[in-house]
Amino acid sequence: MVPLSVINTAVLTRIHLVLLREIMEGRRNTIHVLMLPWLAHGHISPYLELAKRLVYRNFHIHLCSTAVNLTSVKKKIPEKFTDSIQLVELTLPSYPELPPPYHTTNGLPPHLMTTLKKAFEESSPNLSNILDTVKPQIVIYDYNQPWVAELASCRGIPAVQFLTVSATITCFNLFVNQKPDEAFPFPEINLRQFERNKIQDLGESQVGNVKESVRAFAALAKSKNIVLIKTSREIEGKYIDFLSNICNKKIVPVGTLFQDPVIEDENKEIMEWLDKKEKNSVVFVSFGSEYFLSKEERLEVAKALELSQVNFVWVIRFPSTEKIKIEEALPQEFLERVGDRGLVVEGWAPQAKILGHPSIGGFVSHCGWSSTLESIKFGVPIIAMPMQIDQPFNARIVDAIGVGVEALRDENGKLQDEEIAKAIRKIILDKIGEEIRKESKRVMIGFAVSTMFIVFVCTRLICARIHLNSSRRSSAMASRSNLSILERGLHCIEPLVVANFPTKNYRDLCLSSKENTQCTVCLADYRDEDTLRILPVCGHSFHATCIDIWLQQNSTCPVCRISLREIPERKWYMQPMFSSAIRSQYNAQSINRHCCHCLSTGHTHSSRSRDDLITNPVQEAHLQPEDGKETSGEPV
Repeated sequence: MVPLSVINTAVLTRIHLVLLREIMEGRRNTIHVLMLPWLAHGHISPYLELAKRLVYRNFHIHLCSTAVNLTSVKKKIPEKFTDSIQLVELTLPSYPELPPPYHTTNGLPPHLMTTLKKAFEESSPNLSNILDTVKPQIVIYDYNQPWVAELASCRGIPAVQFLTVSATITCFNLFVNQKPDEAFPFPEINLRQFERNKIQDLGESQVGNVKESVRAFAALAKSKNIVLIKTSREIEGKYIDFLSNICNKKIVPVGTLFQDPVIEDENKEIMEWLDKKEKNSVVFVSFGSEYFLSKEERLEVAKALELSQVNFVWVIRFPSTEKIKIEEALPQEFLERVGDRGLVVEGWAPQAKILGHPSIGGFVSHCGWSSTLESIKFGVPIIAMPMQIDQPFNARIVDAIGVGVEALRDENGKLQDEEIAKAIRKIILDKIGEEIRKESKRVMIGFAVSTMFIVFVCTRLICARIHLNSSRRSSAMASRSNLSILERGLHCIEPLVVANFPTKNYRDLCLSSKENTQCTVCLADYRDEDTLRILPVCGHSFHATCIDIWLQQNSTCPVCRISLREIPERKWYMQPMFSSAIRSQYNAQSINRHCCHCLSTGHTHSSRSRDDLITNPVQEAHLQPEDGKETSGEPV
């Protein structure tokens, strides 16, 4: 048996790239993934959108949730995905106060939220049966589910966390837990005292005998070296990097993952009303699917909309246990006074479709993370009115990146109608609204995400598992032998051509180049002594060994996909550098002849001698294992 600690990283990377190519080309059996989001629409929706993207890459998704959630999810799966996205019912234990229609956060009375979380965790026996039946090769789980990772781990299945909240609140909570006496290093993310009190109460709340905060940290810690997160570097770049540092994991932003807007018959009244309004003249008011305004809050919002004198669409929701009419929930004769200037909708409205309408000029939002990203995506300025949990953090991000303003509360956290009206007028009527719209459009440019990279992450984990199992049955030499068979016939760039691509030590890169701190192929951070190979034309750089292996399977840059087959002939003004990946393809005599050819063509060379180049390969890339200690060959 070969210990995992001595398996060469290059071998693992080469096997991974072959596996990845076979998956992408449909030459390998479909990869099965089990997804288990939290029982909220705002969590299930991005999981479903990620599933749709993975299906295009030869993945089969088993999306697991309760029956009441799956009923609505089924309607959102286009026919072309029905064979590849399988809905799996998770059965929760029965409580008298929590019948099956309440096995979702949608319309759930707030006092039953803790009961729902408890029932969700107690469904672990049912999930165990699902894992044993489906036999997935990877599990993707949500923020509060350490028990899911444990169930997967005991079956040898890699489990990866996918967070649908911001990187900002995640790193804030983790930092405060680790260093309670220190100030959070990003002063723009500040909380008012009433917000601190709410968040502290939430962190101290318990499900069973475990605090909510402890459960969340445990779930993060159990993710297999990598954490997926619904965000983009354009919005949260510095918070993503900080989170990666304090949790010692690779944080992979997956973009916004929104469902394409769908026009339905019941939405026609809203869209026809909007069609009659001028461009950017309407404010959309909605507070998400999980927060219900109190009577006092409804009155303040209503008075603000009346004071603003701005057109509005207001979506009002009530808990499923409350039977109340719209007219009773609003100030007396409110609808008559606003007339055709306002449209009040009860229950649900097509948020994406509304935000995408040209008449919408602003969004009064609770700043749920999905709503925040969706508003930025459509270039709609946000009037932030955070209500609970992560929303104050999201509101500070909105202000920090210049895509909205916040309606200020009083010192006790109460809404103020005049402040709300002032913020609405600022966005809809003043020039600042146009400036914010331009900034929103600039930020949204970075929202695209490479599905290929997400697939790369997933297959890397699967490959590590495959390679570990293989190493227990054979020697490292046998693994290399099998690898050479797999690689035959794959398209590539001639290794001796690749050897001529320029190289540089990471320590010698200019400061601007060092903004790229990790190799996209192996996902390891660069060290000063690492040798990087720089691709012509695009200039992207990677560990020399990693990119040499990649180019044995591909002919394009892993990042920008520019073809390297179309590079015009040129002289390279440095001596060829042969990594172990290239060296394994040729004997010393072949490399010697190639070096002699370079010498005879009159190229200028580096200070290393030809013999040194032949006998000493380029330094291998190292990966960072979970415990933070560097080893050669610990798989991601």
